Amino acid sequence: MDEPANILTRGLRASAISALVTQGGRLLLLLVLVRVLDPADFGLLSLTYVFITFSTFFIDAGISNALFRTADLPRTTRSALFWLNLLLAALLAGLLTASSGFVASYYAMPGLALALQLAALGLVFTAAGALHRVLLRRAMQFKLLAIIEIITFIANAALTLILVHWGYGVFGYVAGMVLNNLLNTLGYLLFGQREWLPARYFRWAAVRPFLSFGLFQMGDRTVNYVAERIDILIIGKVLGPAALGIYDVLKQILARPEAFFNPIVGQVALPVIAGREQDKHFVKTTYLDNLRLLNTLNFPIYIFAILAAHPLLQAVLSAQWAAETTAFRFLAAYFLIHSTFNPIGTLLMAKGRTDLGFYWNLGLLPLLAAATFIGLPGGLTGVSGAILAVFALLFLPFFYFYIRPLSGATLREYMAAIWPPLWRALVSGMVAAPVLLLAYPPLVLAGLCGVLFGGVYIPLTIFVALNLPLNKKI
Repeated sequence: MDEPANILTRGLRASAISALVTQGGRLLLLLVLVRVLDPADFGLLSLTYVFITFSTFFIDAGISNALFRTADLPRTTRSALFWLNLLLAALLAGLLTASSGFVASYYAMPGLALALQLAALGLVFTAAGALHRVLLRRAMQFKLLAIIEIITFIANAALTLILVHWGYGVFGYVAGMVLNNLLNTLGYLLFGQREWLPARYFRWAAVRPFLSFGLFQMGDRTVNYVAERIDILIIGKVLGPAALGIYDVLKQILARPEAFFNPIVGQVALPVIAGREQDKHFVKTTYLDNLRLLNTLNFPIYIFAILAAHPLLQAVLSAQWAAETTAFRFLAAYFLIHSTFNPIGTLLMAKGRTDLGFYWNLGLLPLLAAATFIGLPGGLTGVSGAILAVFALLFLPFFYFYIRPLSGATLREYMAAIWPPLWRALVSGMVAAPVLLLAYPPLVLAGLCGVLFGGVYIPLTIFVALNLPLNKKI
């Protein structure tokens, strides 16, 4: 039988390849579309994505992920969960379609109604594959998942670019999202195990035992998502689609490092930790090692983004976007803190404590809403600065409410996973900063600064403090 370390190694490799292609590809696709679409188009896309993603949290009432903590289930139970997913998705798609006109009117974006109606189709496709994706992850089929996700993304990107080129604009992007959901589900169903295919069976009693865990997880994910997107909803209403488009594009760019690295580790660590959740030392060590690894990867990117924000925005986007350099810096600092919070989701699900996540995010929601309103007079800079302030103030409360009870780590142990990569990134930034004083074109400045930054950070990491979980026996 494979050792957990070997499983973790293979899973990380497959997940890394998948994330490199999909997340890197999404960033490239975004940068291409920035040159074609207007900021107001991105504002419409942002709201479409918010409402569709919000709806997906209700598809299975949070039940599917409960399978990580459950022994093999009979086909009847899996079938009941599958049909529940489809029923909820159909109801949500209908509700979203029916309310699309009201939402478009509220935000004064006529095109939003059609975008929501088209995107609602994807909810049914997502529901049909939700259970099978969890079962594949539970079976450690990370290579298969990576192949499905890569092929799906390539098809999605191709359709999006073709339709945008033909003049369909934001609707081309939405059509690509729907195709993405359809192809993912076909892959999960076709390549999953035959016994996972559903039978024509549904009994409420078969799904009732999962509801307690599922409803708390659904509540946690829903409130967390609303809390982290409340700025999008408020900016879209108050500042308008153009301002929202600029703000959301900046957030999407900065979210890529976290969206790339964190799921690679998280989706592999979840089934591994869930299988040994009673071993407190194993849980703590695995969590801290994973956090240290993620910080080593995320911190230099966000510190560099803060340092070289202006030439980066000028070179990669345009002068219109570079006008929001201060907002970009605030958002980069926000994502640096957020990237240290994010891995806790693995512990929440592995240990079945989704209730903690629900209560935390329930308290976070009004704080972020208030911060957004307070920052509105200062435009995008004011909003991003206010949100950064909230997360900075919550750093220690987050540890005592979340990290300590779930992982058993002390504050000293927790900071030992944060401070070393942070100081290495800060030192690298101080060494590279003088380059930005040179009178070179933005692309050259950003490139020289990046080379010098990496030339300091990488040797420091390799020779001083590299401590990957793969170097340890689990």
